[in-house]
Amino acid sequence: MQNIITAKYAKNQALVNKLYKFDRKYHELVNLWDHIDGQNDEGQFDTKLNQIAAKQETAFYKQDEIYEELSVTETKHVERQYYALHGYGIRDYPTLSHC
Repeated sequence: MQNIITAKYAKNQALVNKLYKFDRKYHELVNLWDHIDGQNDEGQFDTKLNQIAAKQETAFYKQDEIYEELSVTETKHVERQYYALHGYGIRDYPTLSHC
């Protein structure tokens, strides 16, 4: 598998890969929640929204835990690459949709 974001130190590559995986999962769930919520006029999707919100929260906290495990040098290195890919920082979260 090709690394989308490369770690500054090879020993951290697995953590950087996990960080990116959970970050993208979080953003995917935010977008899904927003899409479904926009069609939820009569509350017919409330259960599904709650399920998505729970998964979204899990991805958010896993990503945050991994980020905290990395050194400052490594996070700065990751942030530069992430910003170049997405135009915003890895810690520039959209808010949790269900909050």
